Amino acid sequence: MRSLRLQRVDRLPGRVSLWAHSSIFIGILTAALIVFMSMRVTNPLTGQHQYIFMTRQEEIAVGLQTAPDMIAQYDGLDPDLQAQAQIAEMGQNLVDESLAGSSGYPFAFHLLANSETMNAFALPSGQVFITRALYNRLQNSDQIAAVLAHEIAHVIARHAAEQSAEKQMVQALTQSIYQLTSGAQTITAKTPLVLTVIGGQLLTAEFARGDEFQADQMAEDLLDQAGYKRGAMLDVILILRNSLGSNDQNTWFNSHPELEKRISALQEAAQYMELK
Repeated sequence: MRSLRLQRVDRLPGRVSLWAHSSIFIGILTAALIVFMSMRVTNPLTGQHQYIFMTRQEEIAVGLQTAPDMIAQYDGLDPDLQAQAQIAEMGQNLVDESLAGSSGYPFAFHLLANSETMNAFALPSGQVFITRALYNRLQNSDQIAAVLAHEIAHVIARHAAEQSAEKQMVQALTQSIYQLTSGAQTITAKTPLVLTVIGGQLLTAEFARGDEFQADQMAEDLLDQAGYKRGAMLDVILILRNSLGSNDQNTWFNSHPELEKRISALQEAAQYMELK
């Protein structure tokens, strides 16, 4: 009987520890969510509620500070002054003739010299870049404008700042749970940490996919407002899909998931517009 009692007592600390870890985990999660929810703002251009830690001024400062490094990473600016002027003029026209003009971001548009990596991206300051490799694949000015409009959409929708806030929350939560479970010896005790890491990865990936769908749709509206062909965004994605068998490094494609779903979404939107 004494042995049986000792066995029961030995098992109690594990149960108490697991319960304590679970309670603390729930407390940390609740506190993180409260802080995150307190950062809600309304984007005046999209009307969406977003959770963002950075001010617009901080976004601009970060983007301008990052721009030189990004330019260097892609072999500098393209020396073709005529093509540079075309990119700058088309980009500025998209801004001036659309709702992007009231965003307050200091937009600037650049052609990068890299001829191997098909890519386009925007920094949160409004600095928009397209590589020579992608530029050469596009067939007309509407398609070039579509790529620029897609990146403008990311800026005015504040996608970078929103993703930054989401990642900061997940990282802070992960670090807290890691500290809590750092001395744990069993898989069960480390379950909160595993769930936090996996859940955070799934959450940020899902938000990123949603951003791409939104940028596609917004790009079509920006094109229409600026007098370019509505539907050019779909043309661009189809061109990129058809180029997948080449030796190019399709970075712009690879970083934009759910390609077939994006094509379907744009096609459905086009059909809806035709019916209006």
